[in-house]
Amino acid sequence: MIYDQNYQIIPFFFLFTIIFSSSLRLFQKYWKEFRNLDPHVQIQFVSRVVSCINALVITLAAAYVLLTDDKLYANKLVYTSPILTIAYNLVFGYLLYDFLCMLWYRNILFDWQFVLHHLVSSSANKTSNRRYQMMQNKLPIEQNISIPKHAQKII
Repeated sequence: MIYDQNYQIIPFFFLFTIIFSSSLRLFQKYWKEFRNLDPHVQIQFVSRVVSCINALVITLAAAYVLLTDDKLYANKLVYTSPILTIAYNLVFGYLLYDFLCMLWYRNILFDWQFVLHHLVSSSANKTSNRRYQMMQNKLPIEQNISIPKHAQKII
């Protein structure tokens, strides 16, 4: 899966890792109130910010395809789109990043609910046929049902 030319999960994994690391450093450097927070809270906050960035991009990509791509409505079951392929890879790159981040910061970020969420989300890749893209169409939206859970942790 990782080496298939249709899958670009690893670059997105590194993208989210860079966003996390650079956001943490930038917030610490330029946001005085952020520097005063406990380091555990800082990591949790930045993790949720990265999650929200992922959710926003995936939701916008899915909405764009649903609103503008006429080929989708012509054949909903056998459908491919470069935008959906990118969104699909972005989701799985994020899931890999977030899962490894939870393991790295296990005392701060680890939550069994999120592990279960990641496993169920990732298993959708194994249970769906790659050419039947209806699942792929729904996947980005279903992935982001967890947005309220992430937002709740920010607040």
